[in-house]
Amino acid sequence: MPKFRRNHPFRRNHPFRHWSIARLRMVLSVSLLLLVIPTVILSLKARQQIKWEALYQQRQLAEDLSQSIDSNLQRWLLKEQQRPAAEYNYLLDYNQSGTTNYLQRSPLSRWPNTEAPPGLLGYFQVNSDGLLNTPLLPASETEGLSSGLTPEEIKQRQTIKQSIEIVLSENQLVAPKAQDTLAKEDEAYGAEAQASFDKLSQGREESRQLKSLGKISELDLERSFADAEPLPQKKRASKEEQISTAGAYPAKAKPQPRSTLSAPAAAAPEIMEEIPAPAPITLFSHNTSAFNLSLLDSGHLILFRNAWVNNQRLVQGMLIDQNQFIHSAIQQAFEQSSLSDTSNLVIAYQGTVLKILSSSQYKRMSLNYASLSAQDVKGTLLLQNTLSNPLAELELVFSATRLPDAPGGTIITWASILLLMLLFLIFGLLYRFGVRQIRLLQQQQNFIASVSHELKTPLTSIRMFSEMLKEGWTPPKKQQEYFTFISEESERLSRLITNVLQLARMERRELHLDIKPMVVEQLVDLLRSRLKSQVAQSEFSLNLQFDSIKADTKISVDADAMMQVVMNLVDNSLKFSKDADNKTIDFHIYQAQRNVIFDLRDYGPGIPPQEQPRVFDLFYRVGNELTRSAQGTGIGLALVQQLIAEMGGTITYFQPETGAGFRIQLPISD
Repeated sequence: MPKFRRNHPFRRNHPFRHWSIARLRMVLSVSLLLLVIPTVILSLKARQQIKWEALYQQRQLAEDLSQSIDSNLQRWLLKEQQRPAAEYNYLLDYNQSGTTNYLQRSPLSRWPNTEAPPGLLGYFQVNSDGLLNTPLLPASETEGLSSGLTPEEIKQRQTIKQSIEIVLSENQLVAPKAQDTLAKEDEAYGAEAQASFDKLSQGREESRQLKSLGKISELDLERSFADAEPLPQKKRASKEEQISTAGAYPAKAKPQPRSTLSAPAAAAPEIMEEIPAPAPITLFSHNTSAFNLSLLDSGHLILFRNAWVNNQRLVQGMLIDQNQFIHSAIQQAFEQSSLSDTSNLVIAYQGTVLKILSSSQYKRMSLNYASLSAQDVKGTLLLQNTLSNPLAELELVFSATRLPDAPGGTIITWASILLLMLLFLIFGLLYRFGVRQIRLLQQQQNFIASVSHELKTPLTSIRMFSEMLKEGWTPPKKQQEYFTFISEESERLSRLITNVLQLARMERRELHLDIKPMVVEQLVDLLRSRLKSQVAQSEFSLNLQFDSIKADTKISVDADAMMQVVMNLVDNSLKFSKDADNKTIDFHIYQAQRNVIFDLRDYGPGIPPQEQPRVFDLFYRVGNELTRSAQGTGIGLALVQQLIAEMGGTITYFQPETGAGFRIQLPISD
């Protein structure tokens, strides 16, 4: 046999010759992480990109919806801004223009007015005396009757005026039920009444006790998307063009301090220059300022302007129900858009939340979505936009609660999952293959070392004793002992070589056993004689127990192979339990159902539990090859298992209280 040198091809070329299982596990784990981490990062980046593209689309829808709402409101406001101051009276006196000399009812006197602004409660006018009137109601009942109104209509219009007067008086804009005599007795009353509107234009929100849903700053929104990318300039410019084309107010104009218009007509030109709005409109020698928006303590919205007629200041405007205005101008448009399925819309006035329009999904999840507060609004901020003047105090805040399912995102998710599963499967197979190769290499190294030892030691002893006998150096009384030793060692070498050759033939599938039915008692008699001679050469005793089995019971075996199997098992017991206190080998043969059982056990140290699953592996031996003292090559039990399998039986290891045990089961032949 060639010497196993350092430069032997087997050791030099084997890819795993310097590897251990721990090193293989570490290398494969690091390699797997180097592939998994970039894969996960790329997948997350791709999904993030798809998410942002979806957010861009949602934000574009929000921008378009905001522009649509703003444009509709600006068209209505432009019409109101261009309305002559005289139309806030019940009757129009065209004699002032010098064209004709007849009276005509104002367009604002129609009720119900199908062209009224959203949420309108009524138009009003406060004159320089502080008196409130409305274009719905004539100056006297006689005038109303002469203009075609019925008493019932006059009563209904009086009710509307009273409701307007109650709201304005509760907000300290007019005195309750102001009378002409009161205004005549107190000349300063009219200026004070109109000054109340000037305070609204200056803003006194800090003193309000409004019932609100919170502040915009309290919205629990994720703002990274809105902060990372500004709105497209192209869309912003198109909105400015759209609003400026309407000719009412500059788009996206921020609220500016509005002047106090309490002075008479002489101060009007100077005051108008301070208002960031178009120049006053002049119709029939009347001047009007731009509208101002304010939120009253009662929750009503009020739009008002200043008008100068014959050097007298008038405050003209309209009282608007907040809920109806939001529903008609904003909520209906939002609910009709696709944004209502995935987004929330918050309407706020000067940072105070007025109403929260929930997405359809949120409505299904929440049992009482109408009672949501600012803290309950969650999601990703899409757009925070203010309306154009004079509605610049109103803000629309769009937030996405979920994103529409994108086909690309689903594909990336499943592709990433499949790729990760494939990576784990491949690395799992590589690990198993590597472990098998490392163990096989270790077993082969152990086999070479053990075979070298198994061959070299007995051959050296045989050579030494034979030379001593040849040279006549051995006393006559020792010669028989030497002859016995040479015979035993030769027989052991013969069994070793037979095992190796037989295993090689089985690996090449060239082994052919002579399997035929054999009576169990005959097989037991053969085994008894061979085992007694084998055990007699040692300090052990054989305890063979043969239970009563029917005389004609047969099993299909190859007698020589069965003999080799049992002798290998007994040889293992003799080697590994030589230091046991009880030097007995129990061999029990009995029948269980349709099988004949051969149990063989010793009283040695046994096999550790962690080693038991591998006792039948080829070249495997318990412990390290360099530290174990028992002889062996690690092929005996592997050969036994294959021989028993060829004969149609099974062999298993069982752990008795002391020692080691092997159980062979062979089926009974019919």
